[in-house]
Parts: sequence; C-alpha cells; structure tokens
Amino acid sequence: VECFIAPSKFYAAQMRDKLKLADDRVRVIHNGINYTGYTADPVAPNPPVIGFFARLCKDKGLDTLIDAFIKLKTGNSIPQLRLKIGGGCRPMDEPFVERMRARLHAKALLGDVEFHPNLSREAKQAFLKSLSVLSVPAQFGESFGFYIIEAMAAGVPVVQPRCSSFPELIEMTGGGICYDHNGPESLADAIEKLLHNPSEAKAMGLKGREVVREKFSIQHMADQMATLYDELTPQTTEA
Repeated sequence: VECFIAPSKFYAAQMRDKLKLADDRVRVIHNGINYTGYTADPVAPNPPVIGFFARLCKDKGLDTLIDAFIKLKTGNSIPQLRLKIGGGCRPMDEPFVERMRARLHAKALLGDVEFHPNLSREAKQAFLKSLSVLSVPAQFGESFGFYIIEAMAAGVPVVQPRCSSFPELIEMTGGGICYDHNGPESLADAIEKLLHNPSEAKAMGLKGREVVREKFSIQHMADQMATLYDELTPQTTEA
C-alpha cells in the first residue's frame, strides 16, 4: 500500500498509532457531499426546533439528546421548544426507540417530539432545513460524521461534544460549537445558549454552509483524490 486515506485528522492520527505507520503514509481527504437540493432559510425557525439525524441508537447519543430536551422543557427558558428526530431505524433499533418514546411520554412531552425514520434524500433535506440546531452527541469516536456537513449544507448550526472529529469539522467551517460532555446537562446548557441568540446561531449555520459548498463538496473531494493519485503514480516519459 503506497498510501492510506483518512476522512479526518482525528481518524488519521488514530490509525497511524494503531497500525504503526509513518506520518507520510496517511493522508487526510475530508469526505464530501453532493449539495444539490440543500437549501437554507435566511432566518431561524420560530418556535425553535432541536434536531437529531443519524441512526436511531444509543451509540449516536439519542438518549442523551432526549434527556437534554427534557431538561430544557422542564426549565421552560425557551417557550414552545420542539424536537425532531430522524435517521436510519432498523428492526434491531426499534426497541430502543420505543423506550425513548416511553421516556418522553412519562414526562408528558411526546406531543412536542416528531420521529421521522428512514427518510428519502429529499425528505431528509426538508427535515434538516426545518431545524434551528442539530446535535448528535455520539461519544464512541466518530471518524467523520456526515450529518454535521449535511446540517450545515442546509444552513443549520450544530452543537457537538468536544471529541472525535467534531472539533476539527467545526473549526474548519465555523458552523457550530463544541461543548465539554458531562452528560445531558452540559448538552442542554450548550443548546440553550445557542437558542437564546437565534440570529447569531443562524449566521453561524449560514457561514458553515458557505464553507461546506467550497471545501466539503463531492467535487472537491474527487479533485483531491485525483491529485493524490497523480502524485503516487510513477511518471513515464516517451522515448
């Protein structure tokens, strides 16, 4: 193998260490998306909407976000706050989702939450556009997180734990904030601060959208891959 390609600096460092590779054996080329169809509203939704879009499972932190939502609703500092949950849901995930529904029902909050599993591409784009902020508080060591880039492509800021690839993506785009994860309370506090400044949050999301279109497009990724292939391919000269 001439070269290994990692989707983030975080993952490159992890794999260099695990495989005992020299620095120049691993290159970073960030993942890109096809941003066709992603549109953004110039103002934040009113009432505000927290969003989650990833596989509906514990590993992605859905239970943490639901507990943070319950805390915010209990404090009632953000009136009429709603939560939208979307993403892949396989048969093995359904018992977990039902437990989350029961947790919300026990707090009389199920009516403030929408579940949108297994959306089409177009429905996913509309879902993301409708959010005030997106958070997927995964703690397992996410190597990239397409949902971060997709939310920003829709002009939506993100709130992510300060771990894995999240700080890297947020620093590159300016499209969100990181928080120090100490359970749902720390997540609730970070989301609350952002939602108390909706115009600032929207500006953050729109800034992220510009960077995504420039640096995280599928075309930009393809160009970087082609450049690397050219660099690694032996050059021959005609006789």
